[in-house]
Amino acid sequence: MPFRKSLRTTLAILCLACFSTLTAFAQAPCALLPPSDPPPPCIPPLTGQERVRYYLHSTIGVEALVSRAATAGLAHARNDPSAWEQGMAGFGQRFAHRTGKNLIDQTVRLGVESALGLDSRYYTSPRRGFGTRIGHVFRTTLLARTADGGETLAVGRIAGAFSGGLISRTWQPPGHDSIGDGLQSGALSFGYDFATHAFEEFFPALRKHLPF
Repeated sequence: MPFRKSLRTTLAILCLACFSTLTAFAQAPCALLPPSDPPPPCIPPLTGQERVRYYLHSTIGVEALVSRAATAGLAHARNDPSAWEQGMAGFGQRFAHRTGKNLIDQTVRLGVESALGLDSRYYTSPRRGFGTRIGHVFRTTLLARTADGGETLAVGRIAGAFSGGLISRTWQPPGHDSIGDGLQSGALSFGYDFATHAFEEFFPALRKHLPF
């Protein structure tokens, strides 16, 4: 009991700290991040048709489906969650879970960004140097471009990640269906976006040194 009470107290403090940070970030998001790399002038605002095309690419495109299959395969190898067991049926459940979660994520993101006129597409840094480029990855994961060329908190990406994490708890087996599990899943989705952006940023240069 004392441990649970201290755990609840710790979580409450962390939630308060996160809320305070996000409140300050929403009021002045650019002030808390490294200096910006200016977006390339050749990136015009997204049209409605382009948003739909980007949405379809992110949900049922080949890269999206391969990514879902890969993460489902890793979970399958770990037998996570164990209630889904092994075999093709277990892999199918894990793949369906990740596909459904991603569909919720991208649908919420599309709706929020369309309503607010935001563009959270990733663009590589025009500068060189590891520190500058990883700062660019961090910045462009947390921020989205506005219709007037400015930047603001990437509320569409954040809302999508945590909506997918929480709503997907409805089909998870017992032991994986709590709100805490949903928040953790949403945070992992947001971290996955950061990892994906880092890959897009650095892999083209690394590929030149690969033997294949």
